[in-house]
Formats: sequence, structure tokens, C-alpha cells
Amino acid sequence: MIINKKKKSEITFCLVLIFFIVPPALATENYQERKDSKEQIPANILWIGINDKQQEGLKKVTMKSQPRWAAEDRAIQLEKEGNIDEAIAEFNRAIQVSENSFYSWTSHYALARLYQSKGAFNDAVKEINWLIKNCQSEETKKELFDKKQKLLGQT
Repeated sequence: MIINKKKKSEITFCLVLIFFIVPPALATENYQERKDSKEQIPANILWIGINDKQQEGLKKVTMKSQPRWAAEDRAIQLEKEGNIDEAIAEFNRAIQVSENSFYSWTSHYALARLYQSKGAFNDAVKEINWLIKNCQSEETKKELFDKKQKLLGQT
């Protein structure tokens, strides 16, 4: 198998993203730990095969995501404490500060779940509709559509 220089750079970029960026963010329980781990990432990554523009892009994505992570973390904590209305407000804030629709997917999913738990089925259906519209996976779309049908049966 012959790998050209551009492909090698793309593969290296993906490996750095998969092994060094994503795990520290996902392995922590709260925003502060993620923030601390993010601030340490540039010193911990070996930037082999990654040009300056790619490095800068990774740093920008990390910095842009922090407000969303903070709002989602607060929402999760509020939900654990039983403050559902406040959790809903924080998930909505996370959506507002998200860089794009891809990053707000988890907040929309959480809102659908919270609205359902409150018995606000119409609001839950609105969130499910958003998820279906913005979903890339046909399998997940089918699951969401099934969930929507169950919710419609409860309205």
C-alpha cells in the first residue's frame, strides 16, 4: 500500500485527534478537569506530521468548545440534583454557544429526554425532530423516529 504525503498527514492528524485530544476530554467528569487537561494538551502532544495551521485549528476548536462544555456540565449537575427546569435552561444555553449544529446534538438529545421526563411531550417531539433533521446515521434516524412515534402516542 502506497501512502502519499498528504494522506500520511491526514492519518497522523486523525491519530493525534483520536488518541490525544478526545480521550482527555471524554475521560473527565466535569468541565474544570477538561479545561485543565485542555490547557495542558499543547505541551503533551507530539506534533509529528502536523503543520502549524493544523495545530492552530486544533487549539481553536478546543477553546471554542469550552463554553459549551461548561453549560453542559452545569446542566448535568443540575439534573442530578433534581433541578430539571434549570438543567433545561443550561442545555439551551449550551446550544446557543455551540459552534455549529454538530456540537449541539448532545444537548438537543438531553433536552428531548428531560422534556419527556417532565411530561412535556410536544417539546420532546420538537427536539427529536431537530435530531432527525441533523442526524447522519440512518440507523439512528430510525431509532429517533420510533422514539418520536412513542412520544406522539403520549400526547
